[in-house]
Amino acid sequence: MRIMILISVVGKVKRGGESSLIGLVSFLRKYAEIHVISGGPFPHDKVTNLGFPVMPKYTALYSGLPPFMRNRFIRRMHLDPLSVRNLFFCKHAVRVIRKQPPDLIVFRSVGPWGAKIGRYLRNAYKIPFVSIEGGWKTGERETARYGPNLHISVNINVADYLKKQLPGVEVVYIPNGISVANFDPEGPKARVDLPRPMFLGCGAMYKFKRFHLAIEAVSLLGKGTLLLLGKGSEEPYLQQFGKARLGHRFKMTSVPYDEMPSFYRAADILTLPSSGESFGMAYIEAMACNTPVVATNDRNRKIIVGNGGKLIDPEDIPAYATALDQACKTDYGERPRHQAERFDWAIIGPKYLQAFEETVIRSKRNLRDFPVYRRMSKKRRN
Repeated sequence: MRIMILISVVGKVKRGGESSLIGLVSFLRKYAEIHVISGGPFPHDKVTNLGFPVMPKYTALYSGLPPFMRNRFIRRMHLDPLSVRNLFFCKHAVRVIRKQPPDLIVFRSVGPWGAKIGRYLRNAYKIPFVSIEGGWKTGERETARYGPNLHISVNINVADYLKKQLPGVEVVYIPNGISVANFDPEGPKARVDLPRPMFLGCGAMYKFKRFHLAIEAVSLLGKGTLLLLGKGSEEPYLQQFGKARLGHRFKMTSVPYDEMPSFYRAADILTLPSSGESFGMAYIEAMACNTPVVATNDRNRKIIVGNGGKLIDPEDIPAYATALDQACKTDYGERPRHQAERFDWAIIGPKYLQAFEETVIRSKRNLRDFPVYRRMSKKRRN
């Protein structure tokens, strides 16, 4: 089976979701011919790096528009800067696809324009396509409504939402995976000279992450340190608020993604009190380092965290502080690590492979080339 995977942001943005795609490609290449079309460097032997347009003038023009114009019109027409950049990326990718049409095209986090281009290629060249988005309801709905052969959501809440909103679209839930071997609990720890216990929060510093609640909880706890790693619009506020509430028990900085395992190992607890997560790779990465997690209680995070930590309502600050304290005192053994292993590519990868194979089977293209077809045929003969 020949699969082309399009992703614009790999090589430009280093986060858990992007590293997850690298793991997926590493798994799939054992069973299929994979050609990655990316917007930046990608660690694979068959890659077409198209680059990802920057468009600073258009971005500046967009930023200068009144909010109601951006939200009501520009974004709804998928003409915000990121969407337009994805449009040009996908248009350039069409030239590559035309030269060597694959059996399946997978659009990963390229938004509605990716789905529109996929629909065009399906009509013109009879190539089925799969869309995989980041796990946010609105964005996934905008992509899935253009009718991919299959839409994969990494967030179970979003998958259920799409099934209700778009009953005519084939939607399945398959979580992100992780290469557990890259997060060895016995590896080196970051040198962090801070009072114990050390609570770690990491990710983009935006309002929905609600790191101010973690500051409040550690302040009420009266012991330990909160270390925040990341960048974003809330940085100045969190710096000021954290220092005011915690003083020397608070530190905020950023580190390269490649260094995150050493900080997971150095932490006593990972805590992310966000109102929602597209998926939540940081939870799995921390647990793979055998670090327990204290996180928001919802269905998606129940699946991810399992018995590798505690789930609470972080808006209840006393309960949040108590959960942090109890998590520090609990002997989790190797439960966090075992929970993370449930998301290893050895387990998650076959689910993606089967979904891709069955998508091609349903499109009635080259059926006899696929293991799923051979297994089905063997069962019929028996």
